[in-house]
Amino acid sequence: MQKPDFSTIVHEIAHVFEKDLTSDEKNTINKHGGSEVFARGFERYLRKGEAPIKEFKPLFGKFKSFLTTVYTKLKGSEISKKIHPEIKSIFDRLLTIKKTIMFYINKIC
Repeated sequence: MQKPDFSTIVHEIAHVFEKDLTSDEKNTINKHGGSEVFARGFERYLRKGEAPIKEFKPLFGKFKSFLTTVYTKLKGSEISKKIHPEIKSIFDRLLTIKKTIMFYINKIC
C-alpha cells in the first residue's frame, strides 16, 4: 500500500460491505469487473457527493470534498472510470438500509 490516505479507508470499507451483498449483487459485481472495481467504484460514488437520501447530503458533501482533494492529483486513476448503474444501485441499497447503517455505526462507535 502506497501512502494511505482517506481514500484508502473508503476503499477498504467497500470491501467490508461486500460481506453484506446478496448472491445476485455479487454476480453483478463479478460481471462488471470484480471486487477491486467495486471498491474503486465506491470511492467514485462517494466522491460524486450525490447522497442517496436527503439526510446524507451533509455527509456526502464532506466525502466529496475529501476525495476530490485526494484525486485532483491522480487523473487517469481507476476512480476516473464511470460507475455502472447496476453497481450504483448496490451502493445506494447498502447505504440506505437502516439495519445496515446502524450495524456499521455500532461497529465504529
